[in-house]
Amino acid sequence: MHVRVLRAALLFAVSAGAMAATAAQAQDAKPAQDSAPAQDAQPTTDTAEETPAEQVGNYTDSKGNNITVNGVRASLERAERVKRDSAVMVDGISADEMGQLPDASMTEAILTVPGIDVNGNGALSARGLGRDFVNQEINGRIVPSPQPGLRAVQTGSFPSQGLSGLFLQKTPDSSTIEGGSGGTVLIQTIHPLETKQRGLQVLVRGYTNTNSAMLSKANDYANVAPRISATWVGKLGDNLGIALTYERVSEYKTNIWNQGAGWSFDTATTAATRLRNDVNKDGRRDSLPIALGEQVGADSDYRNAALGMIQWDVTPSLRLSLDGIYNVDHLKNSDRTFTATGINVGTNGAPVSGTVNEFDTVVAMNAPVTTYRGNLDFQDQKDTTFGGGLNIAFNDGGRISFKADASYYKSFRRGSVRNFVFDLDSTATTVATIPKVPFSYDISNPYHSVYNFQAFTADDFALSSGSIGTPRIDDTIKALRGDFKYRVSDDSLLRAIVFGVRVDERHKTARQNTLNYTFGQALLPNGTRAAANPNLRPDLDSSFLELPTNPLAGRNPYVSGTNTGSFPWYNIDKIAALITSPNTNIVQAPAQITGYIDDTENTFALYASALFEKGILSGSVGTRYVLTDAKIQGLQGNVTSSSLVTYGSSYGYWLPQLNAKLQLTRTFDVRLGLTKTLTRPLFTDTTVGSNFNPVTALSQGRATINSGNPNLKPYTSKGIDLAVEWFPSRSTSMTLNGFVRFVSGFTQDVQTVGTVQVGDVVLPAIITQPFNNPNVVRFGGTEFTVRQQFSFLPGFLKNIGVQANWQHSFTNATATRAGLTQAADVTLPAIPAVIGLPGGFSKDIVNAQIFYGDDKLQLRANYRYSTPLYNLGVPDGTMNLTASYKVFRNLRILASATNVLFYNGDYRFVEDNRVPADGYTRNQSMLMGIRNQGKVIQFGFNVSF
Repeated sequence: MHVRVLRAALLFAVSAGAMAATAAQAQDAKPAQDSAPAQDAQPTTDTAEETPAEQVGNYTDSKGNNITVNGVRASLERAERVKRDSAVMVDGISADEMGQLPDASMTEAILTVPGIDVNGNGALSARGLGRDFVNQEINGRIVPSPQPGLRAVQTGSFPSQGLSGLFLQKTPDSSTIEGGSGGTVLIQTIHPLETKQRGLQVLVRGYTNTNSAMLSKANDYANVAPRISATWVGKLGDNLGIALTYERVSEYKTNIWNQGAGWSFDTATTAATRLRNDVNKDGRRDSLPIALGEQVGADSDYRNAALGMIQWDVTPSLRLSLDGIYNVDHLKNSDRTFTATGINVGTNGAPVSGTVNEFDTVVAMNAPVTTYRGNLDFQDQKDTTFGGGLNIAFNDGGRISFKADASYYKSFRRGSVRNFVFDLDSTATTVATIPKVPFSYDISNPYHSVYNFQAFTADDFALSSGSIGTPRIDDTIKALRGDFKYRVSDDSLLRAIVFGVRVDERHKTARQNTLNYTFGQALLPNGTRAAANPNLRPDLDSSFLELPTNPLAGRNPYVSGTNTGSFPWYNIDKIAALITSPNTNIVQAPAQITGYIDDTENTFALYASALFEKGILSGSVGTRYVLTDAKIQGLQGNVTSSSLVTYGSSYGYWLPQLNAKLQLTRTFDVRLGLTKTLTRPLFTDTTVGSNFNPVTALSQGRATINSGNPNLKPYTSKGIDLAVEWFPSRSTSMTLNGFVRFVSGFTQDVQTVGTVQVGDVVLPAIITQPFNNPNVVRFGGTEFTVRQQFSFLPGFLKNIGVQANWQHSFTNATATRAGLTQAADVTLPAIPAVIGLPGGFSKDIVNAQIFYGDDKLQLRANYRYSTPLYNLGVPDGTMNLTASYKVFRNLRILASATNVLFYNGDYRFVEDNRVPADGYTRNQSMLMGIRNQGKVIQFGFNVSF
């Protein structure tokens, strides 16, 4: 690395020296105020020293009337001003008014920003690119992630109070930390010397989910959860400021799924039996689900967070800022699934009856199934993130200014994960001779499914398998950064030179520590296990129940049918005690090998750029050089024998950037961005581990091997952005943005066929491994945003405003989700792979809000709609209502409701991957499940002192 660092430093020094020499020839003798575009890593919305003409909050209209702007309108105007003044393309919200109209979380707040979408776990996607393409920074620093194998951060777990702004930086400049090909989410905490906010604000709310009452007794939580936060901002003298925030959030959620899994053809392998599941007898195979049924998820989430900043002006030109955050998110999650399983198994025989749609998909069927199966999944995990940094800024009004920043952040996860599977009892001697049980379904109406089960009780089931794990994930980032600015002249084209350096170390570790348990294999005298026998599985009865009756029975409006929702509500602790059964077979989980991560990344980055301005033209041009050395450790082998191995990886990239703005008139701007960015591969994809289960491989006659690739390189993305912006008045704005990204090195999973030796037996093996695809994948889209305040209307109507934005995205990538695919045939020389579509891709995103605001009353209705491809979506969109009323000078009442007007569920699609050459008509997507999330209502008050 050292030779490459020295070479890059030398090139950097020569480039910077040449730029400085050019600047020296062009500079004016007299110092002047810098009027070049701001090049800070983040836009700033805290405005302590504004000229009266610039203030957002008080101004005079065309008739000479003094107008006070507050609430949503003031927040939008601040964010809009940041957008217009920024040298890069950026959108966001100012959070100064969040105390008057508080959003439920940081995720909910930023969802109004054009181009932002979110998955169910709070991970953000941007401009059609998934969470893996989005950087998230807090006060200009990368945030680590407690999630195993990922870099993305779940913003829903971070506090929403104590913030001054949330922004999406859409085009980087050379100073932007590399990694966000889709964009960089900038989180700003309150800077006490840079804001006019003063005093103490206390926010108290009660939170309820309409589904919670249904399962509150089963999950031991109340129907209403408390939320409280307190923020204090003060100045101690003229040169010392402090901002502190504490937030305690409790949240209970219940989700009810209409659950499907694994649509596929029958598993018959010979031509004689391949048409066994030809339901409509047209000579073509029909697609059937592996399982159908119901899933109930219950979450209880407790979050404690503290964040703050101290700023001290040591001298008029030297400012020290010390900030920190401590966030603990304790999540308990339970998922109970009950399904009819083995619907698509060819040996079931022809269905008694069935309905097939135009895509050869069986949407209704009456036929025997293998078994009724229940899954119990429980997670109890605590995610902790803490850290902060010291920033030193010097600016004496002269030609040279600088900032130095040192930071340390750490995230870690501790907890336990338990999963158990129970099936119907059997008197058979082998699995193959288990008697089939009747089942029928009708999902022709995707929003109301009908399942008819045979009657069952707690005594009808036996425990078949399980797993217990204690994951440990740690992610630490240490960074040093220096940014320098040399101001040249206010008259020449070249206004300033900025350059800087950043070094950081990131260390990510993950240990799954999981054991799998299988039941029904007797221990033989020679120490080996006999063949699986269902009669040896631990029997379950009513003594294992947590509740005598299922609290869900008859209470799901989206699923109906005989005995639906009446499955036994077992106690997970009592079932876990059965792992001591003498017929238990304990096996090391494959996840302990593939999930073993110990990666250290050392990154060195240099950048330099020139700020230019002449007449109507302004902007910046520069480049960034990034060099990363990685040490990747992992386990390799099988589930009974593995060894620790180490790989080294190194890569370096030049990332040129150009951002230019033409201010054609006082109110009309045109922007151009030409950029190159990179996105590092996931830790999951670079794992060393490859594994297989030798016992399973011998029983199946083949091995399935999943492997990482420590030699993966980053994706690189070349981007073009073009935007037009029109700001005719403070009350009106309109922007149109088009963009395209050409991504190279996109990670894809490639399956090949090989062999593996188990003892003296050589077995065929299907090997799956990620590789960098050399082909270029194209992503792009358009964004349109409009805002209008009706200040010209009489009376109270002048306080009404609207804002709306729409993003349409496109891509030539294709999805690679498991769907309507045939079973892999190991006799093939290779199984072709396609480029994978990143999770979170959304084709269309629409946000529209109408708001009303005066000194006392603040109202907002926000509608959101997105159309994701092969992912989660909400069919009718969501409508969030918020209101606040100032009772006294320092007391404001707050209320909000989420999705009270529309259907409050979402759906999950899976792509139809059948081979077109087989003559099947491709379905756009298959509905895999629909979830009723419930409606969320909050009520509380905000008091300030």
